[in-house]
Amino acid sequence: MPYEIESILDHHLLYYRIHKSYINPNLNSDKKIIPGAFKPKGNDELSTDWNEHTTPELAVKDPNANGLVKFLVEKLRVPSLSLVVEHNPLCELLDGIDNRAHSVIKGLPPKNPSKDRMRILLRDLCEWEIQCPE
Repeated sequence: MPYEIESILDHHLLYYRIHKSYINPNLNSDKKIIPGAFKPKGNDELSTDWNEHTTPELAVKDPNANGLVKFLVEKLRVPSLSLVVEHNPLCELLDGIDNRAHSVIKGLPPKNPSKDRMRILLRDLCEWEIQCPE
């Protein structure tokens, strides 16, 4: 049975996995995340997990390969960013996918070096929840 779509409030968090291949220790950024780590799935959606229905330990999936960053939803909804946050639970019995926490950040431009400004902003808005392994 599909999950009900719920409202994500501004004080909630979204978790996003970062694979260790997207870390560059030489970057002049405290997070060391390259902008390409924030790549949309499909058209313009960044796939995330909502903290109301998961834990960091579950969201990271493989702590030997991934780190986990968190976004405060309020910061993503700033009008100047034109981003939309939506709950998008997955329940596909045939594929074995069951993720009530699944949510999306909509409005990312297609991957293009001239469009990296948005990805750099996302990097600046996130904070490490689980540090990426080296």
